[in-house]
Amino acid sequence: MNNNKPEVKDKILLFKFKTLKSKLVAMMIMIAAIPILALGITSMIGFSISSDKDFKKSGVSLGQAVDETINTKIHNAETMLNYVGTRHAFDDSEVDNKELYQDLKLFREGNADVQSAYYYSGNAKKFVIYPDANISDGDYTQKQWYSKAKEANGNFAFTDVYVDMATKEYVAAISKIIIQNGQIKGALCIDFKLTSIAESIANIKYGDKGLLSIVDNNGTVIAHTNKELIGNTDITKKEEWKNILSSKSGATKIKEQDEEYSVNFTTSDVTGWKILLQIPQSELNQSQQSYKVILFITALVLLALVIILGRIFAVGLAKNINKIKEVIGEAANGDFTKNIDISTGDELEELGMSFNEMQDNISKLISKVDDSVKEVNGTSINLAGMSEEVSSAIGEVANTIGEISKGSMESAQNLEVLSTNLEDVSIELNTINSATKNINSVVIDTNNLGKQGLEIMQVVMGKSSQTKISTMEVNSVVSMVSESVQNIALMNQTISQITQQTNLLALNAAIEAARAGEAGKGFAVVADEIKKLAEQTALSAKDIDSIIKEIASNVSTAVNQVQETNKTVESQEESVLNAEKIFNDMITAIDDLTKKVQEIASGVIQVTQKKNEVVNQVQNLSAIGEQTAAGAEEVSASSEEVAASTDEFVGHANKLKDLSKELSIEIKQFKLK
Repeated sequence: MNNNKPEVKDKILLFKFKTLKSKLVAMMIMIAAIPILALGITSMIGFSISSDKDFKKSGVSLGQAVDETINTKIHNAETMLNYVGTRHAFDDSEVDNKELYQDLKLFREGNADVQSAYYYSGNAKKFVIYPDANISDGDYTQKQWYSKAKEANGNFAFTDVYVDMATKEYVAAISKIIIQNGQIKGALCIDFKLTSIAESIANIKYGDKGLLSIVDNNGTVIAHTNKELIGNTDITKKEEWKNILSSKSGATKIKEQDEEYSVNFTTSDVTGWKILLQIPQSELNQSQQSYKVILFITALVLLALVIILGRIFAVGLAKNINKIKEVIGEAANGDFTKNIDISTGDELEELGMSFNEMQDNISKLISKVDDSVKEVNGTSINLAGMSEEVSSAIGEVANTIGEISKGSMESAQNLEVLSTNLEDVSIELNTINSATKNINSVVIDTNNLGKQGLEIMQVVMGKSSQTKISTMEVNSVVSMVSESVQNIALMNQTISQITQQTNLLALNAAIEAARAGEAGKGFAVVADEIKKLAEQTALSAKDIDSIIKEIASNVSTAVNQVQETNKTVESQEESVLNAEKIFNDMITAIDDLTKKVQEIASGVIQVTQKKNEVVNQVQNLSAIGEQTAAGAEEVSASSEEVAASTDEFVGHANKLKDLSKELSIEIKQFKLK
């Protein structure tokens, strides 16, 4: 039971929220809340921007004021230095040094911002200083106050901050080189007290915890609202210091001791020192928090007023809407006798009047509908009877048309079979026609080839005659070669015999030379050479004899081959004559075949033409039969559709009769005026 209570409570709350009154109140709250929220956000953003601008303006103003104070003090000191620099010869004489000492004394005592005033002679390496200080003589030209003054070449130079050796306080030197007749005499300097600047900003306050400080280019604090921080260099350890050092002015944030500070900084034009104004971010946010609280309270008050006014308006509106709701509920239940009575003078009153007029019109309409229902009921009964008669007649028509369609379909099928057979005949005729054309083409080609063969045989006969003549000529030449070879053999035998005789003569000569002794040696040599030549000649004759025998053998073979060739040519000539006769007979037969093929082709063309006429007639008959069958089927289908529509119409007529009865019963439930 306890688990169901929250669900019931949620449903009740949801139901209440779904009411028009709740929705109107919620809508008015949203309409009011959006501009209030937007106004609050824009106001907060504007206030935050304004606070940042005020802080930046204050930082710039304070920076300019402090910078102007520093510039005034420095300008006064520079004026006095210029005055002193123009009154003396700076010749290191005792008289001039005493007068210079007095001027420095007057300058020092007349200016509280000056720690000490002094002149350093570059030639004598000595100081003239007030107040007196125990400084040893020596070379001080490398000191910053001297080197920077020398670089300035007659203008004032400003040194970095350093600790004075005598007072142990932070000072900055202002120096000027003394030049006379183009020669450097020395440097005139003052040590400027920074405590005076610190005292001048000590009483400057910004907010409750705002701090003002001056930092030199090395990050050393030379003046601060909190004097204990003078000389501190912690700022150089922060990442923001690089931005401060590189920028002439701007704003940033620095975290110190777990607290974030907003910092605005400017740069002195004369010294280059950074003037910083910083305030805790929490102090800046505190004013914004106060502004947020005021805005929040104002928004709550406005929302409360909107809720009260919205509820008053919604209650009156919901009351009139409930009246409309009650009358509409009665009308929804069929009671049209009650009217909406609202006198608000707005759209709700017009809505009530329009609804009352609608009720009157609906009452009249329902009365007319009741009368029409009665007429429809009688008419539907008559329509149902007539529709049944029409349906019966259409059924008989459909049967008759079905028989006609069946006969037309059978005729069309028979014509299609005939058309198919004729098409087969047409295909066979086309095949015969094509074959006849091919045979005719082959016959023509064969005839041409026979004529070409005959021409070739005639050429072959000519070539055979030429071959026979050439063979006879070759036979004659070979016979002549054979006779020449025999003559050469006889000559070779003669050479062989001469060689033998020469050899014998050489032998005899050698014998005679041997007998002659020394006188016959020369003749013996010649005889020996003749013997060698005779032997070589004998060998050559023997080789020639061998070659002649081989040639004779080849010539004999050639003679035999020529005789065989002659016989072959004679046999070939007889074969060519027989082939020529065969070709002539073949050409005559081919001419007869060509005539017969042409007659067959002409007959096939005539049959094909007659066949095409028959096919066209059959196709026309088939198309007419198909159209007749299709028309019969369409009429049959239309008859069936009409029959179906008639049956459906009968059903609708009966249904209409039933609906008219039901509608009449429903109308009786309404209460009409």
